[in-house]
This record gives sequence, structure tokens and C-alpha cells, in this order.
Amino acid sequence: MESKEYFVEGMSCMHCIRTIQNVVSKLQGIKQVSVSLDTKKLKIEFDSNFQEKELIQTLEEEGYKLK
Repeated sequence: MESKEYFVEGMSCMHCIRTIQNVVSKLQGIKQVSVSLDTKKLKIEFDSNFQEKELIQTLEEEGYKLK
């Protein structure tokens, strides 16, 4: 299993955290999701089925941008 961390642009409240956790946890290959409002970071653990472009697109559709 691998992990990766992203800075999330547009995250500003607890509702944002719940939204991000919910949509990301449903993506194929995602095993664990951690979101921090203080650092504005998303950390994921994933397997070989994970596709980063799907993560980026899904969060953009929710109004967030990954860096």
C-alpha cells in the first residue's frame, strides 16, 4: 500500500472536511483518507487500483483544487 499527501485549495470548514472524506473514500483503490483543516492537507492510502486523475477530477467537481 502507498500513501500520498496533497494540499487542498478551497477547504475552509468542517463541512468541507466531511465532503472530501466522503467523496474520496468512495474512489476505487482508496483504503484510508485523512483530512486536516489546520494544514489544509489531504492524506490518502491507496492500492494499485487508485487513479490520481480520478481523485483530481472528483474534487474539482466538488469545488476543490489539489496541489
